[in-house]
Amino acid sequence: MKIYHKQILFFSVLMVLLSCNGKGKWGNGAYADFKIYGNITDSSNVAISNAKVSIYQVDSQKNITLIETVDVDETGYYSCVKHNYSGERTMRIVCKPTDNNFLSDSIDIVIKPTGGDGSWYEGTAASACDFKLKSKN
Repeated sequence: MKIYHKQILFFSVLMVLLSCNGKGKWGNGAYADFKIYGNITDSSNVAISNAKVSIYQVDSQKNITLIETVDVDETGYYSCVKHNYSGERTMRIVCKPTDNNFLSDSIDIVIKPTGGDGSWYEGTAASACDFKLKSKN
């Protein structure tokens, strides 16, 4: 009977190890933190507060995945902070006004974490992405 229990334990541990293949949320088990932030203004540098900013990840096959959508505050500022990011990433930042006075705008950026501690923690990445929205008129 002892051999049977040891076999079950062995196979249970083996299955756990095989299922934990070092692949984390972003693919390789490593992780970092990123922040994308900026200001939304019009052509006269007046803050636009009635907008939303969506952060997307663009992978190597050009698939686009929404990370998060954030509101722009009353001063025209937005910020998106995410954890468990890993490696160099292409991000598409899309600014959409919530009224019909301005046109939407977008930009693609590449962010790469720095300052890691030599373990799986890769550090942080931050990028300022300001938008100057054009009037529809």
